[in-house]
Amino acid sequence: MVSFFQLFTSCLILPVYTLPFLKQLHLPYNEIWTNIKNGFACLFLGRNTVVENCGLGMAKLCDDCDGAWKTFALFSFFNICDNLITSYIIDKFSTMTYTIVSCIQGPAIAIAYYFKFLAGDVVREPRLLDFVTLVNGSRLGGGSCLGKCAHVFKLIFKEIKDNIFIYILSIIYLSVCVMNKIFAKRTLNKIGNYSFVTSETHNFICMIMFFIVYSLFGNKKGNSKVR
Repeated sequence: MVSFFQLFTSCLILPVYTLPFLKQLHLPYNEIWTNIKNGFACLFLGRNTVVENCGLGMAKLCDDCDGAWKTFALFSFFNICDNLITSYIIDKFSTMTYTIVSCIQGPAIAIAYYFKFLAGDVVREPRLLDFVTLVNGSRLGGGSCLGKCAHVFKLIFKEIKDNIFIYILSIIYLSVCVMNKIFAKRTLNKIGNYSFVTSETHNFICMIMFFIVYSLFGNKKGNSKVR
C-alpha cells in the first residue's frame, strides 16, 4: 500500500522537477518525457545519452549505463530487505532494539566505503578526518564515537540477554543497511540523471513484491485467525 501511494504521488508531483533550484535534478517541462524515455533506455538497455558537457559539479552527471540494471536490482533487493527487517524488528521486539542497532550504521557505512569489493566505483581512500571522528568524536555529540559504539554494543548485549536470535538478526540487519546505502550511491553514480525513473521503478517492484508476499502469506494468516 505504501509503495502504491509513493508510485501515485510521485506521478502527481512530477512537475516539481521543473523547479530551477533543484540544480542537477532540474528538468525543463518539455524535456520530462524525453528524460523518462532515456532513463528507461539507460536502466534496461544500457544506452548512454548524456555523455558531453557533464560530470561532477556540472549541470548534469555523465551517464554510465553499462550494467546499470544489475546495480539497480541489488539496490532494490537490499532496500526491500532493509524495510522488511526493520518492520520485523519493531513488530517482534521493540523500537528500542531497532534504535540501538541503528546507532551503529554511521560508522559501519563510513568504513565500508574503504573496501572496493563492497563500494565498487564509489570506493574512497581512508581519510584522516574519519579516524579523528571515530577516536575523538564530535563537539556536538560529546565523547568518542568508538566509546559510543562500545556503549551501543553493551546495550545490544543487555537487550538480547539469552535471545541469541536478536544478536544474529542485528548483524544481518546492519549488513543489509550498509549494502543498501552503498548500492544507492552506486546507482546514483550510474543513472543519477534519471531519479524519477529509478524511484518509480523501485516503487513498482516493491508493490509487486508486496502482492506476492501477501498472496503467499497474508491469506494463510487470515485463515488461521478465522479457525
